Amino acid sequence: MALTGGDSMKLISPASLFCGVSTLVLALPAYGQGAAPGQAAAVVARDTVEDIVVTATRRSERLQDVPLAISAITGDQMARRSIMNTTDVVTAVPNMYGSPTNGLRGGTFMFLRGLGTTSPMAFLDPAVSNYVDEVLRPRQNNSTTNFSDIDRIEVLRGPQGTTFGRNSTGGALSITTKKPSPEFQGDVSVTYGSYDEHILRGMINVPLSDSFMIRATGFYDKADGWLTNLTRGDKLMGKKLYGGRVAIRLLPSDGITWDASAEHSRSYGLEIRSFAGQPKITRLEGVLTGGTNDVVADALANRGLRGNVYSTSLASNLAIDLGGADLSLITGYNEFHSPFVYDGSGLSLTSTTATPVPAYQIGDLRGDNFTQEVKITGKLVEDRLTYVAGLFYLTEKDDFILSATANRVVTCSPGSFGDGQVVCPNGQRGYYTTRRGIQKVDSFAGYAQFDFELTPTLTLTGGARYTAEKKTLDAVPVSLGGLAAGGPLTADLVRYGVDTKLKSSILTPKAIIRWKPSGSQMYYASYSQGFKSGGFNLGPTPATSNSLKPEKTRTYEIGGKVELLDRRLTLSGDAFYQLTDNLQLSYSAPNFLVANGAPLPVTKNTGDIRTRGLELEFTAVPFRNLELFGGAAVQGGHYHRVNPDAASFTTAAGVFVKGVDLTNKLVYLPARTFNIGATYEIPADGLAGHFSLTADFRYQSGSWRLATNQVTPIKGYSGPFEVLNLSAGFTMDNGLRLSVECRNCTDNQRIIGTTSSSYYYADPRQILASVGFKF
Repeated sequence: MALTGGDSMKLISPASLFCGVSTLVLALPAYGQGAAPGQAAAVVARDTVEDIVVTATRRSERLQDVPLAISAITGDQMARRSIMNTTDVVTAVPNMYGSPTNGLRGGTFMFLRGLGTTSPMAFLDPAVSNYVDEVLRPRQNNSTTNFSDIDRIEVLRGPQGTTFGRNSTGGALSITTKKPSPEFQGDVSVTYGSYDEHILRGMINVPLSDSFMIRATGFYDKADGWLTNLTRGDKLMGKKLYGGRVAIRLLPSDGITWDASAEHSRSYGLEIRSFAGQPKITRLEGVLTGGTNDVVADALANRGLRGNVYSTSLASNLAIDLGGADLSLITGYNEFHSPFVYDGSGLSLTSTTATPVPAYQIGDLRGDNFTQEVKITGKLVEDRLTYVAGLFYLTEKDDFILSATANRVVTCSPGSFGDGQVVCPNGQRGYYTTRRGIQKVDSFAGYAQFDFELTPTLTLTGGARYTAEKKTLDAVPVSLGGLAAGGPLTADLVRYGVDTKLKSSILTPKAIIRWKPSGSQMYYASYSQGFKSGGFNLGPTPATSNSLKPEKTRTYEIGGKVELLDRRLTLSGDAFYQLTDNLQLSYSAPNFLVANGAPLPVTKNTGDIRTRGLELEFTAVPFRNLELFGGAAVQGGHYHRVNPDAASFTTAAGVFVKGVDLTNKLVYLPARTFNIGATYEIPADGLAGHFSLTADFRYQSGSWRLATNQVTPIKGYSGPFEVLNLSAGFTMDNGLRLSVECRNCTDNQRIIGTTSSSYYYADPRQILASVGFKF
């Protein structure tokens, strides 16, 4: 998909656009039916902190009553704070790190407390699970959710090994969409901004009867690029994404509610590396147009560069009031397709005129999964015992094609023992880099958690989840780019000792003691375990392929949540110590297949790590209509054990190859994160509405991106960064609203990815102006 064009709003400064919209707002006469003095203030009056209800324990509870480390943001708060997608969430949550996956704008990798997964491959599970309306989205490559018509998001930090249990060693991101309601309502907005970005959003809610309601929402977002390609003079890093969701709510009788939805989205775009230290320029030989169904042929012809994601999801939740207990039947289905061709070659560190030799990473990823969960919640023993229990089943099939080219040639690597599917150009038998793997997953689990009120102020929680899972990998022939099938097959993997059939079963317990001395204070201490199943690394040869053991985490945590000053101030904080064994990590491992020991990108169990940290969040309303919010966190960690095949070594020729050692720093573990912001709503007597102003500042200290802690030719380290977002708006009582916002106002383009000698950078400053109408 060609996304080109000029920077049509680069000449509009933040100050001039802000002043222009402000002038327009102030010039508006009283519109519609008008309002009596003070009426607008009554509409927006807020004297205390908003009470948020979450479902982090799989039942509805006040955020301040839940003995877990949770960050929760409502849909209204997301709009005020310019949180538009999954990538925006990570800078607003303590000890969370994330960014688009290298080369792919449709996938976001997330780390919590040092645990996550950078690879988008389906053979590797994310450590931070993604749920939408309680339905698991198991693949990271379609995790960049565009936040449209969202009720709230919840980020659960630490292993969720009981209720949110599958593969949640780091934590879980739970997204709840707005459900159909009995009122007829709608919302439409149009946004225009920097780099010719235009965004359309719409929602309509229609009650067809007292027992049947429907809600539909859609979005379209397109922007030209901001990255100048010195090779052709075109603009890169554009995007185009659109999608929609239709939801229904059926109330067939008292005590029965059925919610169902269908969702489809498409994302077109490509992350492209820039010159080190010069984020707005690059050199790229390939073009974004002319793509076909043969991604390898596209790479060989320098065409069709892309990183697209297409996703379709179905969800159903049948809730039944049994009288004393609530039963939920939760069903989900998701399928995705993600073709990508991106240039991961390095750029010159000394010259912007040197032409890089294209080195493409290629993939055609498809998958579908089905989940079924039966959940029951209720109370017993005169309501002193609260419980949640359930059964969970997942079946999944993923079909992945992977390849790589260098200088328009598909790589061919010799077999270690004279074996191989083809004859390489050097005359030795070997394997083409192009390979295809089909993974099948079946996972069963049963879970239960009980909260027993020992005294009116003291509650003891105990729970556990038992998981039994089976994964198989079948490496099959694939012929693309005009070449015969030449990748490793299942028999080759088995001959080299790769386990292609993995089985695992584990019990992950949880224990919490909660003390609630008053209605405004709650303190807790907890122990929990998490589990992430094993997986596969399908390399270009059998010798560079491997299976992975399950990753296991144990966490000790203490924390508390308090409400002060008649709920004008809420505080939550926690301290944790985390032990993770068999860490699954992507890194450059020593390659014993070549004479010079050149590193080879792989994913393996790197070793065991230990992490610890402190986290704090607050919300305050010091006076009417002014809301302050923020958080701060510190964390640290180290390797406790490193697997021998990941460690540094010296070849027979005396060449030192850097691996992962005990002294290495952990990746994606920023020592400090901090954010603070404010929203102020000002009644406008006589204008029948109110103004709103929001400022949001976020800081994150630097962290290593490469597990080897590489420092040459470029440093595999991202320095500290700050992001400042500002917005101003005017909303009328009749539903009309105008707003202007500045995203990344200081134009701080942080590093979000690394190649051998260049960086991927975040988006630059953007100015957006919107008009909307709610009815």
